Amino acid sequence: MAPRFFKLPKFCLSLLATLLSCHLQADASHQFSLSLNHSHIEFIDGSAAFQSISGSAYFKPVEKSAALPYSRTTFYTRTGSFSVAAAQQEWEDMLVVIGPSVFNSGDIRYYSAGTFLAKSDLPVWGSLRYQYIDEMRYNFADGSHFNSPSESVKHATLGWYIQDTLSLYAFYSKQEPNNYGAGVIKLFNLSEFGFLETQLQISQTDKKEKIPDTQSNVVRNLDVSSEQERAGYFAITYFPFVQTALKLSYQRIEHLNLGLETNYFSTGIEQYLFDDIRLGLNYTHTDTHFIQSFGDSETYNLSLSFDF
Repeated sequence: MAPRFFKLPKFCLSLLATLLSCHLQADASHQFSLSLNHSHIEFIDGSAAFQSISGSAYFKPVEKSAALPYSRTTFYTRTGSFSVAAAQQEWEDMLVVIGPSVFNSGDIRYYSAGTFLAKSDLPVWGSLRYQYIDEMRYNFADGSHFNSPSESVKHATLGWYIQDTLSLYAFYSKQEPNNYGAGVIKLFNLSEFGFLETQLQISQTDKKEKIPDTQSNVVRNLDVSSEQERAGYFAITYFPFVQTALKLSYQRIEHLNLGLETNYFSTGIEQYLFDDIRLGLNYTHTDTHFIQSFGDSETYNLSLSFDF
């Protein structure tokens, strides 16, 4: 298996010490942000680790205040940005049947760049994102292996601010599979009780699943099956204070060709320790009846962000 290219836990400690030393020089406005994420995923058979690092540059300084939740200021003040990210996921000790073989371990890398385009005097906003997915390495229990082809994803979103705190949007992702949908997002000001944000989204995916077929320890071809997926997503986030976010979300994916579904239940908390350092903890339970998956899972995520 390829070595990990992030030594995230040790790197997080070093970076946190650096960020804390910079805190005395920071104020409530910023024009750049840096984020680190680490997730541990437990399957019925095996586990996985997901690590990412991302950064954003904003087209104008972001001013945090009591008027909006800190973590949502850039969206509701219509502040444009440019972002880049890199991530890696590794699977270990898996026992998952893929085609005629048993998947044992593997790894994959992702790289992306995107921009959020908005102006305070225009109701229209948009985002563009390009993602490069490096080849995934499948290692099988019989000693064979397979590297899937690399691919790219082009994602575009177009939105409209109906009010300052209400927006509709539609999106489309060009890849194999193609994904498209629409959603609505609304922020409620509860006065002395804080803020409440709700989001509802529906989407559909036209998907072709590629299954490696191994014979005599050699991958000879890819079996391809087509299917459609329909997804619904709902999230509610409560901000008792502008520095604190408590989030619950639910996503249901229906695999239309098979009459099966996958359900995601998530909960999380984000807290600004200061005006410039944000810590997040999230938990996701995945309940799936889709045979071409790694099965039910529990995901524990830790994120650290710094605004400067």
